[in-house]
Amino acid sequence: MQDPGKIQDPRSKIQLAGLLRSGLRIRCKVYCCPALRMKLRGHHRSMDSHDFSANREHSYDLSERTYRFARAICAFLKKIPRSIANEEYSRQLIRSSASVGANYLEANDALGANDFAVKIKTSRREAKETTFWIRLLDLENASGLEPDRQLLLTESQEYVRIFSAILLSFERNRRKNSEKS
Repeated sequence: MQDPGKIQDPRSKIQLAGLLRSGLRIRCKVYCCPALRMKLRGHHRSMDSHDFSANREHSYDLSERTYRFARAICAFLKKIPRSIANEEYSRQLIRSSASVGANYLEANDALGANDFAVKIKTSRREAKETTFWIRLLDLENASGLEPDRQLLLTESQEYVRIFSAILLSFERNRRKNSEKS
């Protein structure tokens, strides 16, 4: 497995604007390649009005972004073909996609440094699980939904990278602070 800190995705570079000591709140800026940016702004997009990054004002607000992602998952699941397998995958997908944002919100209100790290790790784990459930969905005769699935997959994989970067930065800052003491 590749070290999360060394993941280099040519489509996006994650820059942490900083770890604020008051409440350990995180501000993230995600810089995307022009093609992905166009998709997120609405050009060449097929994700209706429930797109997770449709509102440019909130593109750097990770809690708003994860909320829009969970809503986009719900909208996508309404369109997929019904089958016994898809019903179960859909239930799991709704839970895991909502849990990404819920755990991130809890991390922002963490009681301490360890609680913060645990919640961010849980968010990362839920983002990985979300990627898994999206991949498992059977779109058999609905090939028109494949671009939407790919967009959701890309977003869930970006959350894994974002939360990995937050954890690496947090651990690095934690080590620096412990060495100073």
